[in-house]
Amino acid sequence: MELRKQDNNIETRFFTAPETRAKVVNEQTRTIRGYGIVFNSESAILYERGRKFREVIRPEAVNSVTSKRRLCMHNHKSERLLGNTNAGTMRTGTDSIGEWYETDLPEGPTGTDVFESIKRGDTEGSSFQFTVAEGGEKWSVRDGMAYREITKFEEIYEMGPVSEPAYPGTASAGLSARSLEMLLMIKIEDKEEEPEEMEPESDMARNLINDQEIEVIQMMIL
Repeated sequence: MELRKQDNNIETRFFTAPETRAKVVNEQTRTIRGYGIVFNSESAILYERGRKFREVIRPEAVNSVTSKRRLCMHNHKSERLLGNTNAGTMRTGTDSIGEWYETDLPEGPTGTDVFESIKRGDTEGSSFQFTVAEGGEKWSVRDGMAYREITKFEEIYEMGPVSEPAYPGTASAGLSARSLEMLLMIKIEDKEEEPEEMEPESDMARNLINDQEIEVIQMMIL
């Protein structure tokens, strides 16, 4: 856990659509189920350090994750741990909607609080934390808006119910320095042209973009 917290590239996404929020599926075992990841659904506008963009997660993005270990936490707090796949108290899987999680809530105050909150409908969303693999994202600009397509996760750390999502369908996105560097590599010659997908380039190629072009891109994403 401590090593994970030191990774500045960890990102968080919140979802509040009805099909993604956690629900009680078995009251006897106090089992809840929700979706941490939603596939092929364009996000609302995401904001990070004054920048804004939209994002979509492709189904193949989860195939690259080698670790099957997942944790389920309430509001991403380690002191509110709800389940662990290694302990058999949490299960995950994928379907046409996305990646779902299912957790048997623990006995005690935390489990009881979450169980009652979900039953009452107070817990409106689900969320997950992840890092993107090298080469696992594509950036483009359409109509003055930056778009990010995630095709390969490096790791998925945890997912679970959240009581205080930032706002529907969006996240407090910790965009990596590598991602921002890639975004500034977009060269815009005509705004009416089809979206130009951006691929990683060498440092020499990046230096070919002049200051004026960079300024235009920065103005578009502020």
